[in-house]
Amino acid sequence: MDRRSAACVLVLALTASGCGVPASQAVVGARAAGANALVQFRIVVPSPSPSAHARRPAYVSAATKSASITVAPSGGSAGTPTIVNCTSVCAAQISAPVGNDTFAVALYDNQNATGNLLSAGTTTASIVIDQANAVSVTFNGVVAGFSVTLNPSKVNTGTPSTIAVTVKARDADGDTIVGPGSYVDASGAPLSITLADSDGSGATHLSLTSITAPTAGITLSYNGASIASPTITAGATGYISSQAVLAIAVAGAVTEFATGITSNAGLWSIAAGPDGNLWFTETNNGGRIGRITPAGTVTEFGGGTLTGAPYDVTAGPDGNVWFTETGSGNRVGRITPAGIITEFVAGSSPSLTPAGIAAGSDGNLWITENHPTRIARITTTGVVTEFISGITSVPDGIAAGSDGNLWFTENGGNRIGRITPAGVVAEFSSGISANASPTLIAAGPDGNLWFTESSGNRIGRITPAGSITEFSSGITGVATPWGITAGPDGDVWFAESDGNRIGRITPTGTITEFSAGITPAAYPLGIVAGRDGNLWFVEDVANKIGRITP
Repeated sequence: MDRRSAACVLVLALTASGCGVPASQAVVGARAAGANALVQFRIVVPSPSPSAHARRPAYVSAATKSASITVAPSGGSAGTPTIVNCTSVCAAQISAPVGNDTFAVALYDNQNATGNLLSAGTTTASIVIDQANAVSVTFNGVVAGFSVTLNPSKVNTGTPSTIAVTVKARDADGDTIVGPGSYVDASGAPLSITLADSDGSGATHLSLTSITAPTAGITLSYNGASIASPTITAGATGYISSQAVLAIAVAGAVTEFATGITSNAGLWSIAAGPDGNLWFTETNNGGRIGRITPAGTVTEFGGGTLTGAPYDVTAGPDGNVWFTETGSGNRVGRITPAGIITEFVAGSSPSLTPAGIAAGSDGNLWITENHPTRIARITTTGVVTEFISGITSVPDGIAAGSDGNLWFTENGGNRIGRITPAGVVAEFSSGISANASPTLIAAGPDGNLWFTESSGNRIGRITPAGSITEFSSGITGVATPWGITAGPDGDVWFAESDGNRIGRITPTGTITEFSAGITPAAYPLGIVAGRDGNLWFVEDVANKIGRITP
């Protein structure tokens, strides 16, 4: 848990300050009692909350059950501790000698000052008769354990990066210790947590290597050199160390998987499933739906039982995976993460040929239909509605936009279409080169839609307002861009079927191509970002699934 722990408390007489204690709760009196004054003691114990948004900065461990208060006059010995058991408040009236006194306060997670010591603090204050006395104690958290994390935890070679390093120390009840106090061990001695970097090449550098109190802003700088992934270790004498690994990946590194895929499967499209796996379509040999785990294990479903050939695939809003069936199928299919398939007839005509499919913001699935020219909406229970008005030519790829509408390509008509959830269509062609053949489309990380032009050998971008820009610089030869997707790195990635490459384009239009590791003449088609932080693509001719690091 990340409940805040031990930092400050008030020991009060007449007035209160800090920690958010209302004055109406803290006004008390101090009067003479021989050579002593009576001092009111009050600590508010915060309520446990797993939510950082609901948590207020009370700075006392939520596990506090009791407190021990000891007072020692200047030059004298400490008196008998006053033990206070706590509920939501630790409150007591203690006798303090007039003059300069030292207050030592300790908080425990059990009653009667037993159990684990959570925090302790000491302060000296002047106690005066017939005058308001305010005494503040800053607690030092007693560290029982700690952890170190890195954000991001993965970087690419060739890209200098700054990584945030977070060290969290916990008390005996698992609450995170926050400032302004320092760290101490169980005996109250100051504790230093050291940070060590396993990389000795100088490619990485820690901004701080010793921590004696809760500290923000620690960083690990990386200069982009090709090195082994370094390990950052947080340690302290007598404690179990914590480690975090900075994964340094080679941008564009490709791994291919073929085991478990039926020969000549006709791999076509791929989508990230709601179960964390990747799901893909196989159009040949009776048609199948394939599933591949991030580790590369393939399972196939529906061989020989599907009515048509699976074509496009997408994650549905219902936790299942949905796909279209071309040819004689004329159906939309649904497959559960366990592999149970249900088919739904798509529309009223036997020759509609469903093609692209995407989940809309309205909780339905939307599909393009090639013959005749329509956009269809299908509910998760299989109810189909078709829209034809306003569509000039055959629609192909389809994707949900950031504006809540569905956007689709018109391959032969050289247009981009937009359809609202209510079925109102608008088309855009200004800015698209002649015979470009817009093919597939995806929502980009910049709020725009990005599409491939398979004949134009370009990548297109269209804003929600319909303004189109094309990019071609950096695309080699006749690449035939096909599948396209938003990457986890803030860029857009696409497959080049004839170029046998995977391309990356930044939101400003800079293109980089990757081919190393891809089987010659593999014919990459569909591509998608996986939940594992990589890009996954299908290779139609090579009959493989490819994975590429961003």
